[in-house]
Amino acid sequence: MCSLIGAYVGGARRRGEVFSNLQTHILSDRQTSGYDCQHQLRQLNREESQSVLPSVIKHPRNRCLLKAFVLAGRWDKLEHTWQNGIVDKLGAVSWRLVARYMISECRRWETSLTAAMKAARSGNIAQFLESVYRDQNFMNKTDSMGYDVWFWALTGGNIDIIDYLRRNNVAVHGLVTEAY
Repeated sequence: MCSLIGAYVGGARRRGEVFSNLQTHILSDRQTSGYDCQHQLRQLNREESQSVLPSVIKHPRNRCLLKAFVLAGRWDKLEHTWQNGIVDKLGAVSWRLVARYMISECRRWETSLTAAMKAARSGNIAQFLESVYRDQNFMNKTDSMGYDVWFWALTGGNIDIIDYLRRNNVAVHGLVTEAY
């Protein structure tokens, strides 16, 4: 029992450190990379991800990080934040217009993902296999940005999903994975 409590406290402390680090990087003059942002967002829970969002939107040079929310699988969890009018609270009209455009682009991107892409992104092999069996044409589909299931499998990083695609000779942008 004590080890379970210790693990919970340790996890919460670790998420707190990740949250603080991400906020510091977003607010600093140093540019945060999309990969770093995505990696850290995956370590945060829903509420923590939501509280990072205003910092990203308020700083024009960081708005490119909005796409990291899609890549990390945190975008769909933020939908009610948009309904609460977070963009309208930003102040300057130009900020709101740019933020609205980028938010609508990310919305389109998130909704264009197939079930196989979402499962590959999250690294859930069971959901991935289920979606592949339901849609045998999964490998020929792309999202609104032109990415296929390979992109999402590599983004998710689950070696079992990547191996499945490789073993089944799923084409990588027109090339067969035997060359992989």
